[in-house]
Amino acid sequence: MFSFLSFILYLFVFADTSSRVDEYLKTELPEFSRIEFQVTALPFGIESIDDKRLHFNSERKPKLAGSYLYVPVDIMKDGKPASISTVTLKVKVYKYAFISLKQIKKGEMINPTDFEFAECEVSAVNSDIDIRFDDKTVFRAKVNITPQAILESNFIEKNPVIKIGKEINAYKVSGNILISFNVKARQDGTIGESIKVMREDNKVFKAEIIDSANVKIIE
Repeated sequence: MFSFLSFILYLFVFADTSSRVDEYLKTELPEFSRIEFQVTALPFGIESIDDKRLHFNSERKPKLAGSYLYVPVDIMKDGKPASISTVTLKVKVYKYAFISLKQIKKGEMINPTDFEFAECEVSAVNSDIDIRFDDKTVFRAKVNITPQAILESNFIEKNPVIKIGKEINAYKVSGNILISFNVKARQDGTIGESIKVMREDNKVFKAEIIDSANVKIIE
């Protein structure tokens, strides 16, 4: 009987809800579209998240670590803070992101139609998912992307305008003199990036990509 009651109590604690916590989370973590929480630890002597002695301290910021959120609080006595403490919440955080609808192999071009933009849980996501597609930037898969995977920034890269082995024109400005010669790319790269290139005499330079046919020697 004791074990059964303990189990019921466990379910009750993990089903806890609070409008004041909801408002606090919306204010302090506005980057998330939705946050579900379960109270896992309260300060000593406090039995409810809605205890009036608990005051959320907005001067100290909550700390999100994986699926746990540590909320700074003050314990009030006679209307004044008597001590500081922390409330621990187990959370599920949600954002709108692109979700893959199919298997995409490493090196394949990214087509926005292969993704659905929807709200999803991102508690286990550690990298940036704020990705925007436009008509000017073309991406390719940097890794294999599985169906239903949340699209993270480190899953994709800009499609290179110059690829390894391509013959291109390199130039270097020395005073008022412009020196130009042919090189081969030793790395893939997009406009504005720096790559290594090699001249016919096997000398290697570092160069900035100007466009699909030209690089500027910088080292």
